[in-house]
This record gives sequence, C-alpha cells and structure tokens, in this order.
Amino acid sequence: MLGIDAVISIGGDGSQKIALELFRKGMKVVGVPKTIDNDLCATEVLFGFDTALHTATEAVDKIHTTAESHHRIMLVEVMGRDAGWIGLEAGIAGGAHVILIPEIPFTIEKICQYVAEREAFGKHFTIVVVAEGIKLPPELRENRRAGAVGNLVGNAIGARANKEVRVSVLGHIQRGGSPSPFDRILATRFGVAAVELIAQGGFGRMVCLRNERIESVHIADAVGQVKTVNPDGEMVRTARAVGICFGDCVQ
Repeated sequence: MLGIDAVISIGGDGSQKIALELFRKGMKVVGVPKTIDNDLCATEVLFGFDTALHTATEAVDKIHTTAESHHRIMLVEVMGRDAGWIGLEAGIAGGAHVILIPEIPFTIEKICQYVAEREAFGKHFTIVVVAEGIKLPPELRENRRAGAVGNLVGNAIGARANKEVRVSVLGHIQRGGSPSPFDRILATRFGVAAVELIAQGGFGRMVCLRNERIESVHIADAVGQVKTVNPDGEMVRTARAVGICFGDCVQ
C-alpha cells in the first residue's frame, strides 16, 4: 500500500532490533550498522566511530597545554555507553595518563596514588579520560544521578588528592561534524552492499566488516550482544605497557 520496495535500517543495536521485528512481520529489511559506540558484535567496526574517536582525541590533545602549564588534573568525559572503545582509543592516541572504562573496575584511591607517583617524578599534571558508562565505586554510586560521571569522579579525585581538577564533558559534539575519510568510505561500502543484498533478495540480513571484507550476517545474530573492551586484550596491555593507569593498579 505504501509503495515501499524495501527498507534499509541504519543504526546500532536498538535500530537493528526494530529491523528484526519488522522483518519477522513480513517487511523486506536489510541492516546497515552505524553507531559511534562501536559496540555491535557482528562487525569489526561501525561507521561513526572513527569520526567520534578523532573528535575525542583532538580534545585530549588540546587539554595537554593547559594541564601542563597550570599543573592541574584535567578530566575529559567521552561517550560510548556501556563500551569503552572511545575512551580507550582516544586515551591512548591523545596521550592520557589515566583511562577509566566500563570494563575495568577502579578506585579513587588507586588513581590518587598514581597521581602522587607522577608528582614524585616531577610531573605535576595528569590527564584523565573517563568513559560515560563507567561502573562507579560504591561511595559514588548514590550520587550518579546528580550529574555527569566525569564531574563525580573529578570532584572525588580533587578532594582526595588535594589538587585542582577541571572537567570537560564532550557530550554530543562527538556525534556530529565532518565525517572522517575512513567513515565516509566505510559508509559507502556498506551502502553498496546493502543495495546488493536487496537486489539478491537477502532480506533479514545486516552488512558487516570482517577481515577488511564486506560480508553480511542475519540480523538476529547481530543484536543482543554488546561488543566490549577485553580487559586482558592487546589494546589494554599496550596501554599499560606505556604507563597508562586504569585505576585498578599503580603502574
């Protein structure tokens, strides 16, 4: 009745769950994964993530000058929901000293011990990257609704370390702006693959990137599982090897 030949669902886990329900009700649907959180398990990366990562990394880069010249603890809160990909990769790329992500429990005490160690070595500034979905320590959980987690963590660090802490919450600027070349190319590749799926009658499937190749999976196999950072994975090990603290131990 509506004259719709097919629907292309573009989005993350929530959008693809809706697409799956529409497919089960008889609609001709294919999926294209897109979210800055990079948390959809069926694809290696989603377009939107690289652009958000560039924005967050640039912010961390620019914080360095003020942090070092004013001898401050500077905290940058980034997005990512329940996955720490933006926080982890922006923290490494931007030269952060502390990275807090949902996948690794932390304590304020451990962070302050690390700050004190830096001070003892003559490094009178510290840059902390905080992912919005972090699991707060017990003493801060009751205040979570009082504001951004970055402010809660920053206030706690400042009080315990007796240092001035400045907090920058990047918010939705990570979700907009000019897409990176990588995202533009990946989106184009996904778009072409989605149209090809429609032409082949491959409804109920979602395009994805695997081993640098564009493939497709059933939408049912792509939703309901969040792709999170492996706390023991190579990326975290690399960060620890260059001296980055995750608040769970003193380097």
